[in-house]
Order: sequence, then C-alpha cells, then structure tokens
Amino acid sequence: MPDIIEEAWKRRQQIQQQDKRNINSNNNNNNSNNNINNNNNINNNNNNHVDNQKKTMVPPKITRPWIPVGRVPDIVPLPPPITSSQTTRTKKILHPEFQNKMRKVLPRSKLMEANPHKHYVGMSRIGSGANGAVVRASRQNLPSNKGQVAIKRCLIEDHDRNHHTYVLRELRIMGCFNHPNLIQLKEAGMWKHDLWMAMELMQCSVFNLLFNTTKGLSEAMAIRIAREVLEGLIYLHSKNYMHRDVKCENILLGRDGQVKLADFGLATPLNRTNRARLGTAKSLLKNLIQKMWTYGH
Repeated sequence: MPDIIEEAWKRRQQIQQQDKRNINSNNNNNNSNNNINNNNNINNNNNNHVDNQKKTMVPPKITRPWIPVGRVPDIVPLPPPITSSQTTRTKKILHPEFQNKMRKVLPRSKLMEANPHKHYVGMSRIGSGANGAVVRASRQNLPSNKGQVAIKRCLIEDHDRNHHTYVLRELRIMGCFNHPNLIQLKEAGMWKHDLWMAMELMQCSVFNLLFNTTKGLSEAMAIRIAREVLEGLIYLHSKNYMHRDVKCENILLGRDGQVKLADFGLATPLNRTNRARLGTAKSLLKNLIQKMWTYGH
C-alpha cells in the first residue's frame, strides 16, 4: 500500500519548486525589460540632444537667380520692343539753344518735328532770301493745289548769335502776324544743322514780272501793287517792326492777284537805335549812295 502522506509531501515540494522557478523567471524578465527601457531612454535623450543641436544650427542661405518655369501668362504681357522712332528721340539734340528760342517764338501748331525730306517732295530752287535759299516743294498726301509751299533753308551755327536774331525775328513776323499783305509761315523746324521754313507759295515777284515784259506795268497795276505794299508796311509798323529791305524781289504776286511782302530777315524793332546800314545795295536811292560814299571818304 503506497504511502499517501509521502506522496502528498513530494507533490507539494514539486509545486513549491515550480513556483520558485516561475518567480525567478519573472524577475529575470522584468530586469531585462528594465534594461531595455533604460537603453531606450538613453537613446531618446541622445536623439533629443541631436535634434536640439540641429535646430540651433542654421544652415547657410543660398541665393540663386530666379528662373521662370514654363510660359509667361497672358495676363502679364511683356513690354513692346523698342522701335527705330523711339531710338531717334533719344539722339542728341543739335543746336539746343536756338531750338529753345524757336519754340518760344512760334506757336506749337507751326512747329515741324518730323524729317522734312519725308513730308516734302519735288524740290526745285526758285530764289534766295537774306537768310537762305528758297525752293518750291509739295506736301505729300495733299492735292497739288493745296500742298505746294515755298521752303527757305537756313544753316544754323551756334557761334553766329547775330544770325540767330535775324532768323528768329523773321519767324516771329511770319508765324505770329496775320495780314493779307504779309507772307504767312506754314510750319518750321530744325533738321540736322538746317532750319526749314515752309511758307506760302506765290506765283512770281514784281522783279520777275518786269524782267519778262517789254511794256512794263500799267499805271493802274502799279498803283494797286504800291497800295497793297503800303498796307502791309502800315500793319508791320503798327507791330513795332520796320522791314528795311523793300524791293521788287521781295514783293510777291499770287495767281489770284494777291500782293504780299516777303523776306523779313533784315526787319528790326522800331524802338531800337540801328546805326548799321542794311539792305540791298542795288536798290538804294542815288542820293543815299552819294552820302555813304561821301562819309566813307
């Protein structure tokens, strides 16, 4: 018969040993887990330290040129290209002092800004004045009966201030005074070194009329021409100017019988003392020539 008490004791001993083994294994597992946790904490601390160092270190700023990507949208159009007309405006202005004075003398409507060679064609010389040669020309894009003008070209030199005074005075009289017996200025402007003055075109002068006829002028025609010339001179004197070069070459006749005084290059204000004897020598009076000859000797 087996010993029941001994077997129960042995079974109890086995159970206690098994419990001890389980407790020891649990303790070992806890210790290993604690070590792992400790290691993880150390790694986390190290990582946090590295992250803090990275945050404190500012990388250097790299500047690169902006490069557009793709097509420029239509809502932001590019500026138009520079044309030849815009580049000509930036060129150096020749004779700026004279041009400034001319702009003060003439109204804006009579200033010519463009190239006259592109506006006038068919130029042919018809005479000369005190300040330059006179040519006949036609304005483009206008009928021949309305576009024909007489153009006087004057060379402008910066050092010749006296010549500037005469030219500006002629521009003022033709461009600002309005009388049926005085030549009117159409427009004027500088191109390179020349001043271009576009004026009314007349048929001929009294000198050409006398030169091409053998009978001369009738008394009635001579009286009418003299009366028209005197009307122009009276108006010119009322504006405080003296012509100082009245002669047959400067009395112009139109197709419809108009009589007009021209060439105001020697005109001068009446309120100034003029000691110089100016004019055309061949048109001087005989007694005046004798006085000049006597005083000269």
